[in-house]
Amino acid sequence: MKKRIIVIFLIIFIFFSTMNNVEAKSAINNIDLEQLEEYIEQEMNKHKVPGMAFVLIANEEPVYMNGFGSQKIGSDIKVDGQTIFGLASVSKSMTALAVTQLAEQGLLDIDATVVEYLPWFISQNQEFSKQVTIRHLLQHSSGIPTTSYGLEIEDSSNNGLERQVKRISEIKLVFVPGESFEYSNFNYWTLGLIIEKVSGMNYHEAMNKLVFQPLGMERTGFYTKVSKLNNLSVGHRLEAGKNKPFDYAPPYPTVASGGIYSNVEDVGRYITTLLQEGQYKGRQVIPSEAVSELFMEPFSISHNEPYGYGWEISQEANTKVIDHGGDYPNFTADVYLFPEYSLGFALLSNSQNDVTHSISENIKNYILGDKLEQAASWKEDEYQLAKVILLVATGLLGLITFFVLSLVWRFRNFKLVFTMKINRIKIIFQLILIPIIFIGAATVGFYFPIFMIGSYRIAVLYAPDLVYSIIVLSSALLLIGLLFIINAFICSTKYIHHEKGKVIVTK
Repeated sequence: MKKRIIVIFLIIFIFFSTMNNVEAKSAINNIDLEQLEEYIEQEMNKHKVPGMAFVLIANEEPVYMNGFGSQKIGSDIKVDGQTIFGLASVSKSMTALAVTQLAEQGLLDIDATVVEYLPWFISQNQEFSKQVTIRHLLQHSSGIPTTSYGLEIEDSSNNGLERQVKRISEIKLVFVPGESFEYSNFNYWTLGLIIEKVSGMNYHEAMNKLVFQPLGMERTGFYTKVSKLNNLSVGHRLEAGKNKPFDYAPPYPTVASGGIYSNVEDVGRYITTLLQEGQYKGRQVIPSEAVSELFMEPFSISHNEPYGYGWEISQEANTKVIDHGGDYPNFTADVYLFPEYSLGFALLSNSQNDVTHSISENIKNYILGDKLEQAASWKEDEYQLAKVILLVATGLLGLITFFVLSLVWRFRNFKLVFTMKINRIKIIFQLILIPIIFIGAATVGFYFPIFMIGSYRIAVLYAPDLVYSIIVLSSALLLIGLLFIINAFICSTKYIHHEKGKVIVTK
């Protein structure tokens, strides 16, 4: 009887394995690799991206891996499968994998509160922060706001990460933990510190032991390591509408949210291991439970857009799609998994241009049966907006210059005697109402980068053209407001005009 049951289970297992292989083969057979290659090259050249690398995994093997373009704009050094790029927020999924492994080892409890590991983890609304669990951090449901980006510090010392996470005391949680979703790097900075506390290693060492070494990701690590390796791509960002080399290395306290560097060959190993529930080349390199936990209980962002542990999970074309993108000031990255097809891909770029995400989205749709579409980039649209803002600001500054010069010319021979008459409605209008409008608009403009990101430094890193154009426009609006106040005083004074020894008083 037992033998029959075993045989039945084996038949069922083989059946479903065969079905999965059929689905995977069917999906990969529908992909024209030559067309896909041409598409990536075409879009990369169209948007002037210096370099990209792509890998497509199917049935545990890389069926296509290639590099495109150069490691640095204007350079002849080509990108290949081992060229190193910044993964940015794709790093979050690797941090999450380290957390689930530590949970499997019994070193932490995902449903335990953070204060059990970091007793000082107290925000401005204390009761909320005491409810935050490790699961909330993994799923961005802790209530920590997006603007906490602005609290990152540059401190490479051993306690730099702890000093940064202790800035939780400056934060007010924006909702009760577990009730909503708000993406914040601060969640993963905190996870990085918890990893350090429970493992007894620094974050670098823990990631090497828990993720990189077991998967054989030999050319994956952090900037302090990869900067010493060859075949390292130079990062770029859009400045004045053009990609320019931009040197940026994430400070140590931020690496758990986005500081890992890798290449498509190593990321291909990572994809394979996740798709095979922790196995690589038939060997269990990561506990299957640790992998399953990443996707098991996703938090619902919206009706059809849940978030797992460092992964976005969606249902598209009756297929589960798991993905995450990443943005540095000088790199972009995307990783997609199609577990029901045993298929996944990664696209890495050495430019902070979101055309990478558009290309990846289109490739995902292509795998699901759609046609390849032209890629779009709001970063390029952002530059066009910055040009319009600068044009308006230039016009306003021209008017300001003309107004100041006309005042100087008009009153060049006058001595002003201030006898303010505030009872005039016209003067009150010029002195209060109009200045409030312009100075208020200027204040909104100056505050906008802080409102969106939490820090001018971070805003300038990611959108220099837009931020600088807003600053110029805000400065022009502020000057106009101040000039209206000055003009109101001038219009309400008596003017004493000296002309050939005579004194003429003008009201």
